[in-house]
Amino acid sequence: MAASAAPTAGAALLYRQLADVQLAPAVLPGLLWLAGLWAGSVLAGLLLCRGLSAGGLGPRKFAPVAAESSSPGPVRGKLVEHTGDGSSQGNAPGAASDALPAKGYRPRIVLILSAALYIIACAAVLSRAGVRLAGEAETMSARQLMYHDAWGLFMSAPWLGHGGDTWRMSYRSIQSQPYVGAEVHSGYMDLLLNIGAIGLLIVLLSLFLTAIRLKSACPSLLPAFSVLLIHSIIDFDWSYGLVWLLMLWLAAMGTARAALNKPGHPLAVRVSSRVMKGIRTRFSACVFDQGFTVRMTWLGRRILFITGVACLTVWTALVSSYWLGDRYFEQAIFTVDEGKRKQLLESSIRWNPASPETALLLAEQLPPMEAAEVLKRGLVRSPGHPALIWGMAELHALSGNAEQAAIWYQISVEKDRYHTGKQTQAILSLVRLARNEWALGRSESALTTAYSAINAYDAYHQTAKAVTENPFARNDRDFRMSPQAERVARDLKQRIEKIHLDAYQNAISVPVFLIPNTTLQEEMSSLPL
Repeated sequence: MAASAAPTAGAALLYRQLADVQLAPAVLPGLLWLAGLWAGSVLAGLLLCRGLSAGGLGPRKFAPVAAESSSPGPVRGKLVEHTGDGSSQGNAPGAASDALPAKGYRPRIVLILSAALYIIACAAVLSRAGVRLAGEAETMSARQLMYHDAWGLFMSAPWLGHGGDTWRMSYRSIQSQPYVGAEVHSGYMDLLLNIGAIGLLIVLLSLFLTAIRLKSACPSLLPAFSVLLIHSIIDFDWSYGLVWLLMLWLAAMGTARAALNKPGHPLAVRVSSRVMKGIRTRFSACVFDQGFTVRMTWLGRRILFITGVACLTVWTALVSSYWLGDRYFEQAIFTVDEGKRKQLLESSIRWNPASPETALLLAEQLPPMEAAEVLKRGLVRSPGHPALIWGMAELHALSGNAEQAAIWYQISVEKDRYHTGKQTQAILSLVRLARNEWALGRSESALTTAYSAINAYDAYHQTAKAVTENPFARNDRDFRMSPQAERVARDLKQRIEKIHLDAYQNAISVPVFLIPNTTLQEEMSSLPL
């Protein structure tokens, strides 16, 4: 506890610095501050730890050992060297002794300093954490909303999940309030959405076996591995490939250290006497724990080698193809010439056909029919992508296809109903299409498009009203009714009412001529009076 007090206080100060600059400190002063503060914290922790021992900060002490556990004879005095780190070295087998505790006022001073450092660390963290938990930018309520919405999405496909990048693609269509969060802020929940309960169970089993292996092989690496696992419960650490590399690195370090520390181990790395000439590594088995060994035959090793080479070749080719597509896309962004940009985008989508950004940018360079085909292929590879659906709606609106535009606008708004810009643009585009059809004399089609615009406005108005009237609702996206949508919807409703009123008046002004029924008159005249 004394050794951890100073590093804990240093970590708390680093946390405050990162929180003040929104996790983006300056590189050069930030790295120097990190190195200096952490080195000083570790050194102070070691000094406090040694302050509790009898040796203190002075030279190594020797203490007599009363007896040897392995000698049944009389007591023999032995000298044991205390190194200060809790270990001891004796001049005879079985000689051991623990570091002697210090006496007097020094341990009390050390404990008081350690407690003060812990108090400083707690105060530094809580003063900032309180603002994040209960202030204007609180994250606890946002995470609760995310977890609630993500659980509902998970229950729609609980076993196998929805596929990769599920939350980023779907959260706008399922969010109960207009919060901001393209990441679900939980690595475990993200895996549940992507690969389902079965996939998460396999991942957790592999991580659990890795933790057990680290505990038995190298316990000093287990805390770092546990931090990566625990913090992923409340944040999206696993969205970064670096975190997975760190966990694999820790597992490999623990296995290698266990192999080096155990002579005769099947995976041991044997260093020859001539170190400068190289290191000879011998792999004769696959070891899963210390007591169970699986030996592989010659054929099994060859099959495993061929399979690994084939998988590595396919993955390398796929990554290289996507990398080339990204390179062409980056060149297209910074190209001024329209013809050159079109060629670069076509090359980019040829090498990386799964990129929705490339499909959207290429569709802007093509005629309407070709652009529609590009967007359709993008939707096949990325179904439900909000930007691709919005691009289809805008394409039909620019082409004058009011019926298809109304359908795609409705789908797009349902995918992102808390987007003020999309809601407004959909209404403005439908109103413009209705006016164009009225100008062309197509009154029936114009009324259908106008009613689509009115329905879109009514849904927009109800959603905005529900958000503004709820005092506890999060509105991180600043969702509200736009003046433009209200103005054009009001004018459109007045025009529709005028059309209906004119039609009613025209129906009243038309004279109705009653044609007499001569047959009935003849029958009545023949009746006796």
